[in-house]
Amino acid sequence: MKGVSSLKQILFIFLVLSLILAGCSNGRYADQPVNMDENSIQENNEELSSATHTGEEAKGEVTENEELKIAFQYLTNPGREFSEVRENDEFYLFQLPKDENNFLISFNKPINQESVEQVLREHLGDDLNLEFAWREEQNLLLSLSGEESERKYLINCNGALDRDGNVIKDQPVIPFAFVTPKAFYAYNFNNGIVELVYSPKMNIAGASLSRNKEFIRFQDKVGNFMGGEFYDSYLYDMKAGELRKWNNDDIPQLWMEAEAYRTEHKYTVYDTSSPFAKEEVKNLDFKQNNAGILFSPNGDKVAVFTGDYDITNVPDLTRYSIDLSLYDMENGQLIRTYPALFTDIFEHDGTDAHIDEYHDRYLHYKAKFAYWYDETKILVEYLTEDEAEMRIGILDLGSGDFNQILSGYMNPILSPKGEYFVAKKWRDTNWFVFDMAGNQIDTIKNVSEEQIVWADQGVRLACKDQDENLMIYDLEQNQSRNIGSKMDVAGWLDQETLLIYK
Repeated sequence: MKGVSSLKQILFIFLVLSLILAGCSNGRYADQPVNMDENSIQENNEELSSATHTGEEAKGEVTENEELKIAFQYLTNPGREFSEVRENDEFYLFQLPKDENNFLISFNKPINQESVEQVLREHLGDDLNLEFAWREEQNLLLSLSGEESERKYLINCNGALDRDGNVIKDQPVIPFAFVTPKAFYAYNFNNGIVELVYSPKMNIAGASLSRNKEFIRFQDKVGNFMGGEFYDSYLYDMKAGELRKWNNDDIPQLWMEAEAYRTEHKYTVYDTSSPFAKEEVKNLDFKQNNAGILFSPNGDKVAVFTGDYDITNVPDLTRYSIDLSLYDMENGQLIRTYPALFTDIFEHDGTDAHIDEYHDRYLHYKAKFAYWYDETKILVEYLTEDEAEMRIGILDLGSGDFNQILSGYMNPILSPKGEYFVAKKWRDTNWFVFDMAGNQIDTIKNVSEEQIVWADQGVRLACKDQDENLMIYDLEQNQSRNIGSKMDVAGWLDQETLLIYK
């Protein structure tokens, strides 16, 4: 009996050891993220090998005659996704940084590794830095880098062979071009010192700062499709050093205590104190077409632009109007509507489609140019039927009265403390600085973009001129400074420090 018992113990120990070894071989790094900050496959050998778990899952149970399939995973930025593009598809072109591009290419069948490497080299050419590292038979870690150019490259395995000698065909490819990645820097107005803040190794295209100066929201220009551009959105926590992908494609108009995202007539409002969790605060449904909601300074009210149009008695003429409605954020109830803030009569071809197109375009254009002056007043631009001229004034939310400040100017942008605003004339490249009494105090010459960013104290602003130079204007010291070209502004970190990206 002792012999039987000993045999059972030996079998039991052997079974346990087998299970442990099997668990190790199935990928013990499967739940660990890929390190995004390392520079090459060689330096990340252990971390990158964890990504092959994706390839293991892709393999699954493959039958003898199952079609070979290829999947791509971008390890340098796991949040970036690549569409299913075929070799003859001329519409897609992805943009990759000129260095540090690591891909996991997973095959669902055993593959002829030598032929895959040969075909990849043929498609990518000799002017790139290429490194190959295989993990088992079906997972290839590809590292590539090059110089920025207009040349189009292809990550393309078509033409290679599987282990049985069958030719790979009709599989997805990645068409790409290299770009120089951008980074965020802090520029100090007093001493001109530039310091690196964050380098996401992405093609940054549009960025803004949160009101509390803790978060940077930016877009990564992923590539082009049929002549248009497409982007991924990200949020970076400067204190924690944490980057998260922001899945909602809509861009909030303003960073306030809350953010709102539009879905047709409805806005979903999120609390920015927990932006990664995207905690939902309120759903507001305004029942009408709308654009641009404006949170009050303390966040308890929201002003909403709604619009409608009426067909006039004159053929092919339509009267268009925009109303402003005030809502209580606590209960979502309408407080008051201020009718016909903006009216216009325009010609059209009599089709509903044309009217709707104008309706949306006009409404979105108008909604951009309004700002809370204080808790009871809003600075707006408006146009009346009897006068084809833009006017700027203050709407008193209590009485509903307008106090006109200027006539003949448009696109007002209010300073944070409400002391000044800038505005421009029709087809004029100059912008003019006014105090709230309408007195002109400065001129900003040859501004190429309607992107003027005020510092918090309202005495400095940044913008770009016609030559794409980033300019800073100091109203108190009556100074202007050109800080360079090929850069953009995300916001002011404080009164002296501008956050730029280049």
